[in-house]
Parts: sequence; structure tokens; C-alpha cells
Amino acid sequence: MNVIFGGSYIENWGNAEILGNTNVVISGDAALDMITPLDPEKDWIHISAGSYLSNNNNSIVSNDVKGNGKITFKNITDISRLMNNTAISGQGRINDDKMAANMGFYDNSVVGTSSLIFDNVKGTTGARTFLFDEIIFKGESSVTFNRSLSQLMDAADDKETVKLIVEKGSTLRIVKDPTGDTGDPILGNAKIDGTLIVEDGMTLILNNSLEKGEGAKIEGNIVVRKVNPEEPPIKPDDVNVIPVKPETVKSVDDLPAGVPALVEKQPNGDIVVTSAKFAAAVASSDVNGTVDTNLIKSIPVFKTVVSADKTALASFRGRLDEFSSHKFKDIVLCKVIPGKVLKFAFQSLPKKIESGEFAITTADGTAVEANASPKAGVEYLISFAVADNSEYDLDKTKGNILDPAVLSVNQYRLTLSATELLLAEGQSKTLTASGLAPGATLKWESSNDKVAAIEGSGEEITVKALSAGKANITVKDGSAAVTCRVTVTKGGSGGSSGGGCNSGLAAVVLAALIPLFFRRKSKAVH
Repeated sequence: MNVIFGGSYIENWGNAEILGNTNVVISGDAALDMITPLDPEKDWIHISAGSYLSNNNNSIVSNDVKGNGKITFKNITDISRLMNNTAISGQGRINDDKMAANMGFYDNSVVGTSSLIFDNVKGTTGARTFLFDEIIFKGESSVTFNRSLSQLMDAADDKETVKLIVEKGSTLRIVKDPTGDTGDPILGNAKIDGTLIVEDGMTLILNNSLEKGEGAKIEGNIVVRKVNPEEPPIKPDDVNVIPVKPETVKSVDDLPAGVPALVEKQPNGDIVVTSAKFAAAVASSDVNGTVDTNLIKSIPVFKTVVSADKTALASFRGRLDEFSSHKFKDIVLCKVIPGKVLKFAFQSLPKKIESGEFAITTADGTAVEANASPKAGVEYLISFAVADNSEYDLDKTKGNILDPAVLSVNQYRLTLSATELLLAEGQSKTLTASGLAPGATLKWESSNDKVAAIEGSGEEITVKALSAGKANITVKDGSAAVTCRVTVTKGGSGGSSGGGCNSGLAAVVLAALIPLFFRRKSKAVH
């Protein structure tokens, strides 16, 4: 076999949804013998956590895997059988006439977290990895990658956000690509509790942060891209808001009690809240579930000085490539303090900025359009205001303001109060949508309004059972769609099942000599 998909495989027109998670497990050396291209000289192997769509058409609903997507390689003594012409994707594939073999990327296939896991795996591989949220090495794995750990673009345009995790007892080596086809790997964050070795001639580039656990071993050249302090170009209307160029804190010893546990020093000298520490802080706070902890950009811990009881306006310059698929208004700045995470409000009119608010502008201070998206390769100014001795200020010395902060995005995930309804003729049931973004407009549809009709609009509607049969009630918010399956019976009692769009499990397990699911397609390329 040369093609494996965790989600659905649609050859012609139509839609299919996986309400739960997908899990492709490739276990044992013999399993790798079954994964071969039709022509090893020119064909590619494709393994994807998401789905395949044969038609790239706007009418096809994206986000068809509602849960998480995993691909796991397990108990393999020689991963080198996974050859250079193997593409492993955390999303899906779509028919694209503009790409060789008509195999393009289906970027929005998996709604949740997409993970690539190497569990007790040994050896060297030249496989290419694309569009994962996290790549994990565990179970005493010892793996050498000689091609790429990420979807590489030009270094100037790379917006990778993938998190690299090497657990205790495992080793990852990054070595030069013998084919010369790929360059330095570019990732989002790295959390190393085991061993990471970047060999001579290679550089691991991190867009955000590196976190080194106790006893971890890290060798080689690792670069963390900087976010630089700037003199704010904004002249606030409020005279009590003072523009001040911030100074980054260079020593953890200079931080107040409780703060060192929230941050970590980077190879570039910055002290930042790392991805893992931000996720832990959010999980124990009242903003849990409202921000995306997989997508962050850390602002270096900085200090400013203003007149006592005034408000400092600080600015940092940096690229926002990783947020290019989101609107400016969905970006959120979070202040991390001991025991709490505070969200700054987005201010679309920078001159009106007050304490507890942030603004994003061009280099000259011009406001960005809230409904627009950041452009890759363009630097923006992130400016935020903090009042002296306010809840947002960690330094209680009069006039001194200290801030560890993180940029993330507000998290919205469309869900329904039920994914299945069983009703008798004449019965009605309320269906409620939640998790939609502010200002989103909902559109409700019934696949068979002679069986189940919709009454009402907005976030809550009534499903009325008219005649025996089956129908799908679908709600769309412009970026995602969720479906409730309705069964209407002639008589008796009805009911509901399913507490939301993440129920159920779709799994593909490939073990030695047991191919449970495969599709064969020739001439598939990356």
C-alpha cells in the first residue's frame, strides 16, 4: 500500500465527517514492509491523519475530522524502511491539478490537535513531515532525521508552529539531508526532557521558544527568533498613558518571587513564558478553554519605568507569520502571573489605548484592519498598556512595571448540544450551538425537511419530527460545520445521544501483517 488516511476517503462528490478522533497506528517492523510505493524510483507514500477529497470545491465543508488526529509509529527497530519518498501529514490531502500527481494539502481536515508520535522507535529516516501541531519522541526512542521535521518554506517566510517534544529517555538527532532537498528545520517550540543533538552543519530554528527539562541534554546550534523592544510610535489621547521603550530582563534573579517558575531563559538571552509553561498556566486558570495554547508567540519579560501611578505603553516588533490564518481581532495578548492568566482586550483604535488593552500596528503606528490577517514576512508592532501597581504589574515598586506576556488566539470551536436525536413523530427537541466566534452568523439546514424540520434561528433552534425516517441537521458559522443526525420513528419514545461534536472514535490500526485499511494510488508526490 502507498496511501493511508485516518479520516474519510471521498473519490467523488459528497461529504463525510468523523465526529471523534482518528488514530493511525503503525506497529512493528513487519508493518513497514507493507508500506511501499508502486514505483520506488518516482512514487511517494502518503500517510495522513486527516481525510482525502477528490474534488477541491468550495461547496465541500472543511474540518471534517472534528476531534484530534494521530499517527503513531510504535515498536520499530529500523525506521529506515520509511524511505525518503514518504510524506507524513497531520492534516489531509485533496485533489489539486496544480500539483504533481494531483495531490495537494487539505489543511483544514483536522479540527483538533494533530500529533506525530514515535514510541520505542529506532533508526534513521528521511521521511518528510507536514502540518502537525506536535511531534513527539517517547518510549526510549532513538531516531535520526536526515531530511525535515517540518513543512519547509523559504526561511524568510516560514510560519511553522509545530511543537517538538522529546521525552525523558528518548533521543532525537537532526543531521544533514543527503539529497540536498531540504535545509534547516524550522519549528515553533521545543520541549526537551531527553536528548536533542543537532549535528554540525545544521541549525534548528525555533519561531518561539526552547524549554529544557531537568537532566535533559541538548547539543548543537539552536536559534530562537527574537521579538525586539521598540519605542512606541503611538501618541495616546490619555496623557496618563506614557510611551516607554521597554528593557528586556536578562537575569532570572531579577524577577519577583513566583515569576521564575513561569519562565525560561532562551539561547538568544531572552527570558520568556514557553509554550509548555503557558499551557500549564492556562489549564489552571479561569481562561482555560478560551485560548489556543498550541499557537503562541512569547514576548520577552521586560521592565519599564514611569512616574508613579501612571500607565506605561510598551511596544515590541516582530513578525506574526504564525497567525496569518487568523484575523487580527482574534489575536489575544495574555499576561501570565503566579496563579493567574490575564487577557488584554484588543484595541482597534491605538490612540484610545488604556491599561489592560493591547494594539497591533504597522511600524509607523498605523492601526491594522481588525478583520484582516497578518501577512507573512511583515513586521508589526505589538503595543500594550499596563498601569503602575495594577493587577497587570508584577513589580510592586512604585514606577517600575514588570511583564511576562504571550500572544495567542482566542479559541472558538463550534459544537452542538447533541450529535444524535431519536424522536417519535410529532415530538420536538431543542438544539443549541455554542463555541461560535463573536459576530458569527449561523446557518441551519435540514437534509430532509419532510422528516425533520427546523423552527427558529440563531444559537438555539427547535427540531420538529414530522415523519418516520432520517435527516441531518447541520449548522454552519462560515468556517466550520457540525451535524446532528436525527432518526424519527412512527411511535414510542424518542431521546438524544451525543454530547457534542467530539464524541466517537475513528481509528486506523496497521499492525504487522494486519492491514485493516488502505488505499492504493499511483504517483503520489509531496
